Amino acid sequence: MKKTFVLGRHSYSFAVIACFLAVSVLFSSCQNQKNTDDSESTDATETEISTMASDPSTGATETTLFFDPAPYVIKTDAPAVILAAEYEKQAVDFLTGGSFDFVHQISIPALDSDKPGAKALNAKIFDQHSSRIEELKAGAEGGQLYHTFYSSSALGSMVFISVQGKGGVQYSEMGFTNYYYYYDAAADREVSAEEYLAYFGLEADALAKEAALSDAYVRAVDTQRFYNGQIEDEELRGLMSASSAVPEAYEVTAEVIHVWMRTVDGYIDRSFVCDIDAESGMPCNPSYAFKAQEFISDADSNGIVFDFSDRTLRSVKAVPEVCAVIQSAYVTNAYVTLVCTASLPDPYGIEVQINENPVNSGSAQYGQNCHVYTYFIKEYTPQKDLKTVEVTLSTE
Repeated sequence: MKKTFVLGRHSYSFAVIACFLAVSVLFSSCQNQKNTDDSESTDATETEISTMASDPSTGATETTLFFDPAPYVIKTDAPAVILAAEYEKQAVDFLTGGSFDFVHQISIPALDSDKPGAKALNAKIFDQHSSRIEELKAGAEGGQLYHTFYSSSALGSMVFISVQGKGGVQYSEMGFTNYYYYYDAAADREVSAEEYLAYFGLEADALAKEAALSDAYVRAVDTQRFYNGQIEDEELRGLMSASSAVPEAYEVTAEVIHVWMRTVDGYIDRSFVCDIDAESGMPCNPSYAFKAQEFISDADSNGIVFDFSDRTLRSVKAVPEVCAVIQSAYVTNAYVTLVCTASLPDPYGIEVQINENPVNSGSAQYGQNCHVYTYFIKEYTPQKDLKTVEVTLSTE
């Protein structure tokens, strides 16, 4: 069993603001001006391009299996995970005595087995999580809020159980406590994460490296890293080392390997899951990044248009007023960032579209020595499906 505690926030906007403030650290030393000689512009703009993961549709993975689940599917002998106890109660406002907009919910799992090892693990899980039920029944929770839920999976002889607890004090922040359990039905005992992975012939280091190349990792770690200003030179965002987040658990299924991770070394800590394709061993949603430093002036554009052909960034066209101030631009799976030498007109009225569909959910403030604007992409788009990314300026 592994336990982690993670401090959470009620509002996503704080994390966004933190990222806005910290993204300026990345570009705070931007001093070099771009070449503004229009005679050097071409239809195929020179770009500095970096991709953070190989295309899963190409390479040796077409003929080589990363993980073959067939033997484990055929020889499944693991017990089911059932509900051992549950309790619900409407929260009471500890200040007024009236109802509070929260329902306490406690769900505790158990292995559906009478074997000694299974019964021992069931007792351990119940003892760790049942005290809150007794507290709620006795009306002794005061201003505390409790929500405990679980998930599980089984493959071969192995069972994985995650018990996640959300709690906190009324009118304050919520905390998240995660517990993870592994059970070997063949040996009838609880096992470690290392033993669990060894059973499937998988290595923790390899899974962590692939997890760091996933969309989920970039979205979680970017906020964390930039909030703390932990940036090296002009490195593309998202290309951080896996030390920015650490694996806390692993869950192996026939189709997907879930790497449960959490961010570290900062106030905005959170748990998140990176999905690795069991067949290829690569992220289900690989991250990617493109950097552009040359731009074509286009008076007919509504802002900036990134044109992708053959899965590469072929050109970037922008209206003259943007071309006059833009220094570099980044397009990744999670955000679009513009680095400018002066402010953009109405940066808060900007809309980002991928393949002509609106996708952005926020905008950024400017930095110290140059103006940096970051617009976050709400949903993941595979690199192979990118056709155009357009940053549309407000017409008002």
